[in-house]
Amino acid sequence: MIRSTVLPYKASRVASFLGKGSITVGRERPGSIRFDEIRCGVDKSRICSAILRQLPDWFGLEFAIGDYERKVKSQWFLAAFAEDKPVGFISIEEHNLYTSEIHVMGILGIFQGHGLGSELLRVAEAKLRMTPDKQFLMVKTLSDTHPDPHYRQTRRFYRKMGFYPLAELTALWGEENPCLLMVKTLRP
Repeated sequence: MIRSTVLPYKASRVASFLGKGSITVGRERPGSIRFDEIRCGVDKSRICSAILRQLPDWFGLEFAIGDYERKVKSQWFLAAFAEDKPVGFISIEEHNLYTSEIHVMGILGIFQGHGLGSELLRVAEAKLRMTPDKQFLMVKTLSDTHPDPHYRQTRRFYRKMGFYPLAELTALWGEENPCLLMVKTLRP
């Protein structure tokens, strides 16, 4: 059973969540958001699938959704719940001692633009900083050489959160879907 800890909605308190199971953003009332670290692989896959399938502008390829569903099972996974329904999540892949990657992140459309993604990312970063040698967090997204307006919003979000473009990788997803690798340092 996951314990719930009520905390005010302040990034400075995010680190105190780690290891406690969950936090609630706002007061204990209908409409508040609860964040839970999910450990069960089946639950991770189920939450990932439910959310990505409601975001066709970002995740419209069935084979890609299936790949995400399989891979999140073995990754660190944080989910956001509104009234016990999953509304967002982030999954972190460990590459090596120094570098991790946001493997996949999804927020239901109605919850976008209200700080939920920022809070998920802050908690993930606080978790990664608990590992003394962890230096970098990276993410792959569609490059700005592609005109997609949804990914323009995604790149803006990551820039706001401190990520910088590192390289465009056309060989990864193909010329028609150029991949932008973005990175952020986790240490001052």
